[in-house]
Amino acid sequence: MATGIDVRVDGEVVRGVTAYSVSEESTPIDVSQSSGATGQFSVSFFSDMASMVKRMHRKSVDLEDKGQGVTRGIARVPSFSNGVVGLSVDSRLTLLTVERTAQPYEGTLGGYFAYLLGLVGITTDYFADSTVSSTPVTFPGWQGDVWFHMKKMLAAKGVEVSLVSNIIVMRPLRGRVTVDKRDTEYSWALDDQNLALSIEGYYYNNDYRVGSLAYPPGGWNFDVQTYQVDAGEVIEFDIPISASLVSVNQPVAMDNVTREEVSASVYSVTSNDGLPYTAAQWNAEGGEISVTVNKDTRSLTVKITGAQNAEYAPFRIAATAGPSDNYSSLRIVGEGVFFDKNLVAFKTAVSEDIASEEVGTTVDNEFISTIEELYDAMIWPLGRYGGSRQSITVRTAGVNRSGDSGAYAYPTIAEFNTYAAAQGWTDIADFNAFYSGQTIADFNAWWYEQVSSSFVNQAFGNIAGARTKRDNVWWRIRTATIDAGSIAYTADADTTVGDFNEVWTVDGVPELVSDFNAQWSGLSIADFNVAPMEKVA
Repeated sequence: MATGIDVRVDGEVVRGVTAYSVSEESTPIDVSQSSGATGQFSVSFFSDMASMVKRMHRKSVDLEDKGQGVTRGIARVPSFSNGVVGLSVDSRLTLLTVERTAQPYEGTLGGYFAYLLGLVGITTDYFADSTVSSTPVTFPGWQGDVWFHMKKMLAAKGVEVSLVSNIIVMRPLRGRVTVDKRDTEYSWALDDQNLALSIEGYYYNNDYRVGSLAYPPGGWNFDVQTYQVDAGEVIEFDIPISASLVSVNQPVAMDNVTREEVSASVYSVTSNDGLPYTAAQWNAEGGEISVTVNKDTRSLTVKITGAQNAEYAPFRIAATAGPSDNYSSLRIVGEGVFFDKNLVAFKTAVSEDIASEEVGTTVDNEFISTIEELYDAMIWPLGRYGGSRQSITVRTAGVNRSGDSGAYAYPTIAEFNTYAAAQGWTDIADFNAFYSGQTIADFNAWWYEQVSSSFVNQAFGNIAGARTKRDNVWWRIRTATIDAGSIAYTADADTTVGDFNEVWTVDGVPELVSDFNAQWSGLSIADFNVAPMEKVA
């Protein structure tokens, strides 16, 4: 029987655990990727636990390892094979892998994070780091898988999400550094397949507006279609728009609509003789136009009902500027996020002799609003399609804790003193009054709660996404498998410009470009990419 490991189902402890394995993946930082599974864990029990494990199906399961922390999920697949009872448990993050419709949003990053969780019924046990939660954002709506779109948002904004001590956490990238202890396996690989001459990506210019023109996008032009309807006929069609709308104002019939009209939802009608058909006639004879925002929030369904007057039919939703000069008169205004997609190309500096593709990828991420955000976001795809991709695979007895004793790290006396001062305590009598009726165990439990999610106490959820330094290069852990005896992980090269600047300084002052050039004289960009941190002390 495994020691130091507890499994709780709906809060009740279940005995007989023999082994476990936890798999987790970090959310991507490369906007051209959608990798990053929600994670899961499996638990093995003694064979006489079969009936108990069957009853765990679809229930909430907590796994606690005194040396690694706590994680939570939903039991999915009980099994029995060769005398071993097994239970497969999906991470709590799996609740996000469902189809939903998200409305256009203007607010803060923390508010949007809470909104996405709310779409799947998660209203408690989540946390947004204060350093990123107040970031102002404007996002269009969408329809699809919540986890997929959350990962797109995270990559665009340079943040990550993980399940830490049963709390779904959104936090900045590169906030945790691992120190490997007692490695048992280590390997590395370079991959330069799928090199490309260029990559490209869109930025959206997202802007939340009320009462703004959604159709025709950008206002009337000669290419805008004019719709026609017969007497009493009903036609219905969808039109795409360059906006993500919460609502629209229903169009009102007018005697005339100018080409320049952009302020209201209106239309005018011409009859079969090319002359204006008055709004009063049209309305009195049952003519009507109605508009609905579709579930994707980015298209409209327009329904046109023709007036009951065969003499003047067919009718055109148009205005006239002369005997043979008709133009579309339909205008639709609404509220929501309006966008203007712009495509930017980026050269990779890869030679035509070795490039296998003209354009390696086209990034279409609605959460990238400005061209500055696009430049920041495309750094990682440029590395992916413009040079060798480096990765390492490691198996180790443990990470991060000094000595890997498995002992909890409680707050220090200094931290307690800071807390006591904030409470206004001046002597032990104040402390005794506050903790009257509680035991030392109660006191210890409360203090541990204050640090239970920290990396030094909680490995689950904190390993994937953490950084580690090897061969003078920084790496970011993408996948990790944790069990009671070891941790295995894969990591991608993650040396940033900031890491580079920290190295290429003298007494805090950046070195001259000439110094850098002298250091790397005779070497190629490929050489530099393979070992970008050779000068690290």
